[in-house]
Amino acid sequence: MRSEPSGGAPARPDAALRAELRDFYDDYFACLEDQDLERWPGFFTEDARYLVQSAENHALGLPVGEIFCDSAAMMRDRAAALRATSVFEPRRMRHYPGVLRVRGEAGGALRTELGYLAVESIVGDPPTLFSAGRSLDEIVRTPQGLRFRGRTVVYDHTWVLNSLVFPL
Repeated sequence: MRSEPSGGAPARPDAALRAELRDFYDDYFACLEDQDLERWPGFFTEDARYLVQSAENHALGLPVGEIFCDSAAMMRDRAAALRATSVFEPRRMRHYPGVLRVRGEAGGALRTELGYLAVESIVGDPPTLFSAGRSLDEIVRTPQGLRFRGRTVVYDHTWVLNSLVFPL
């Protein structure tokens, strides 16, 4: 990242870092769209936290969400449970990332914010806008490449229209 300009605004990352982050997010969303749940936890460090919550709960500082995992092991358990025990209508999700903002670095992690739209297609129904919001992420560089150390997905709407089966 370039140095911070005067006035306290976050420094703008260089083009190479932005491209690397976009590639990381593209790979992450491709994994979700392929429903490759077994590979999903590999985008996180072992001690990572993953939370999906409403904007209201986020604004109030409540740690309550529709999905909460406090480690990659918990994500692997969720993936296994979805494969083995959950019953839900077949569906596909498409993710459309929006504006990427690098908010700075703290504790060895890049702090990023990424807007998103997620469209859901359930067999026999027309596609619907499933979710819109942003993710607040902490991304670290590991020997395996970039990984999430923390990912909080904050959806803008009041409720989830169907069920939140797959991660966002």
